[in-house]
Parts: sequence; structure tokens; C-alpha cells
Amino acid sequence: MSLDERLPCSMRKLTHVWTVHVPAISNLTLVAKIFDPAYMSDESSKFTDPFSFLNISVSHEVAACLRLQDTNVPRFHGHFLMPILSQGDRTVHVLLMEHIDGKDFRILVPVQKTKDVCPAHKLAIIDMALNLNLDAFVRGVFPLDFQPRNVILRTPGRRIEFCEKDDCPVRSEMDLDDVRGVLVDLENVGLGDPMKKLRKPAYRTKVVNKQRRRYLKRWLENEIQQWRQ
Repeated sequence: MSLDERLPCSMRKLTHVWTVHVPAISNLTLVAKIFDPAYMSDESSKFTDPFSFLNISVSHEVAACLRLQDTNVPRFHGHFLMPILSQGDRTVHVLLMEHIDGKDFRILVPVQKTKDVCPAHKLAIIDMALNLNLDAFVRGVFPLDFQPRNVILRTPGRRIEFCEKDDCPVRSEMDLDDVRGVLVDLENVGLGDPMKKLRKPAYRTKVVNKQRRRYLKRWLENEIQQWRQ
């Protein structure tokens, strides 16, 4: 496995994330999420045992990835233990996943730019994000870190301006006729019984309508830390 480019990572405590190539598995560019207790900062380790945190993070993300395959999450290519030869062959956990061609919403819409998002794009962003979370609920996965940085917008299939607001930060990034988002970084999740009633369109619409107003006001501004029912 060859590491190529370092990528942003939401938790910033235990993991580092890279684009990689693994010829034995695929000729495609993949993402390697490396869980390494030695990577945890001294400050974080004062409050959290890195090895306990490792076990919970890895097991939850693997379980979430498996439950959510064939929904809007990266395709899961496996969980491996990898020795670090230069460090006495100690091992780290590695999750291999599909590389998504796109950008997360914290990159697309920095906090200082949220006021510039046009109404049509803001509504489309919130509805897409809420439905990504509901898709997870249907499979019994409950994201606890539902933040703009954990939703990636796929690169649009055409490069034009999709709204008339000159300073809208997603003017040329988000096709209002083809909004395709992906939920990533699933290490901080709850696992439980599937919420099957969310498969019913009428009930799902009711839930989205109930949550939409509050999230329109605050989600992109990063003020909501967890999903609340």
C-alpha cells in the first residue's frame, strides 16, 4: 500500500487519512483511514484512554460501514491490521474505502461564508443532509457528529453557474437538479435498532419538515453538535 495525499479528518484525535493505491485490491484510488493510538495528542490522552478509544472507534465505524453499504456512504473495501516496520512491527488498524470525488461542506462553505449561500442552495443542502442522516437511521446507524465537514458533495457532472447570486459559495459547485451528497467519518456513531418507519415517504417527509427550519438557521454555521429528535 502506498500513501499518496494526506486528507482532512474530522475527529483529529486518533486517525489520519490518506489517498492510497493498493494494486492487489484495486487499480482505483482508495482512502485509507488509519487508526493509531500513538497519534493521539498528549492533551487528548489526558482525558481518554487511546486504546479503549481505538477499539470503540474502529468497531463502530466498521459496523456502520457494513450496515450502510449501498446507501450514500463510501464503498467499504475492508478492515486490516498493518505492521509499521520502522517501529518494531507494531500494528495499526486500517480501513480502506472508496475515494469520493468532491468536497466537504466545511470546505465548500466556510463559516464566514454561510450568510452568502443563496436560499435555493441552502434549502437543497439542508434537505440533502437531513435525508442522508435519515438513510442511516433506517439501517440502525445514528451519527453523533453530524457536521458539515462530514458530508461530501460529489463534483457536479457539468460545470456551469447554478444560481444567479454572484457571491454564493456553491454557485458553480452544486447542481440543484442533481444534488449528490455522501456521509463520511462514521467512527462517532450510535448503533441500534433500524427505524423502519422512515422508509414510509409520508413519515419521512414529516420528519424532514419538522427539522428543516432549525437546521436552515444553524447547521451550516456549525452550531448543532448532535441530531435531536
